[in-house]
Amino acid sequence: MDRDRIDLTALDTLSDARRFEQLVNAITRMAAPELARRRAQVGPILLLAHWARPLLAAAAVVATLSIGTLTLSEPVAGTEDVVALPGIAEALEVPAPAVDWINEARAPSASDLLIAIADGGGT
Repeated sequence: MDRDRIDLTALDTLSDARRFEQLVNAITRMAAPELARRRAQVGPILLLAHWARPLLAAAAVVATLSIGTLTLSEPVAGTEDVVALPGIAEALEVPAPAVDWINEARAPSASDLLIAIADGGGT
C-alpha cells in the first residue's frame, strides 16, 4: 500500500455550505429543461388510454363485418334445421347437440353430455 495519503478535501462538498448550495442550484438549473421535457412526456398508460376509443371502434367494425360474413355464408349440407344465426354455428364448428341446446335455450343434462361425448362431439 502507498504510504502517501491522497488529499481528498476538494471533494468534501459539506465543508463549504455556500459552495455546496451554489453547486446544487447550478445542477438544478442545468437539469430543468430535461426535467420539463420528461414531465411533458406522455406515459405508457396515458398513451394506451388515448388509443382505447379508436381501438374499440375498430374492434366493433371487425366484429360487425365478421358477423355479417358468417350470416351470409352458405350453410353446411345437413344443417338446415339450425334456427339461431344460420352459418355462425357451422363456421365456429359448434357440435350439433350444442346447437340444439342453444336453440332450445337450455343447459345440457348429464345424459346429453354423455351422448355428445359418445358420439365424438356430434360431428
